[in-house]
Amino acid sequence: MAAVFFDIDLTLTDRTGKVPASAIAAIKKLKENGHKAFINTGRSRVEIQKDLLDLGFDGVIAACGTSIQVGQAQLLEVLIPCALLTEILPLFEQAQIALWLEGPEHLYVANTDDEDFISPLITYLGLQRNHVLSWKEQQIQANKIMCLVRTTEALSQVQPLFETHFTTLSHRGGLFELIPLGYDKATGMDFVLEYCNLANEVTYAIGDSANDISMLKKAHHSIVMGGSDSEVVCVADYETTSVENDGIERALKHYHLI
Repeated sequence: MAAVFFDIDLTLTDRTGKVPASAIAAIKKLKENGHKAFINTGRSRVEIQKDLLDLGFDGVIAACGTSIQVGQAQLLEVLIPCALLTEILPLFEQAQIALWLEGPEHLYVANTDDEDFISPLITYLGLQRNHVLSWKEQQIQANKIMCLVRTTEALSQVQPLFETHFTTLSHRGGLFELIPLGYDKATGMDFVLEYCNLANEVTYAIGDSANDISMLKKAHHSIVMGGSDSEVVCVADYETTSVENDGIERALKHYHLI
């Protein structure tokens, strides 16, 4: 039996958030063949679309290893301390850095009336408007932070915060992902494998971006989607095709899992 860990964006889903029919069929066949399938995503739980969960995954590692569910059991929920958020959020605002906080039930932004910022965000993530709250008005329960840093001056103002309190992943377009220290997709894998008594099983990881590197390095067999960044491709054993070109199906067939 194998344990296979799947990223979501541009791995299970295309740029429109759709899961290709070939991937749906491949995951179903994977399960029928007696293997275990887990989501391992940077998205927080509230951002994971229902149609994905309905595919029958054995568990979900969300928010880069800080939120873990197996079956109906919530096994881990690591939240950024409110005292730390009270300290750092005004500093981000002073530096004019746009951000959103991702939690198990809500996203938090500075101003929920900022349509130019909010509308594209909820469309991309597939959220309902009531899932987005203001961090200035609500008790925050957040696993991680996403922020847009557009200038080197702004980056210099918050860089010490990054290094002191978070594991920081840099993405295209000045996007930074801030994860509580000590957690990533690989620690999430360790947690799930131990809980499910799968520590001795062969593991596979499939992803495409910087936050997937830890799980790709952790797995016995690492797979990247076609079109992934070079920094991700270089740590993988096998590069499949893109999600739109049946990459999941091709990868699972390559390793004779289906």
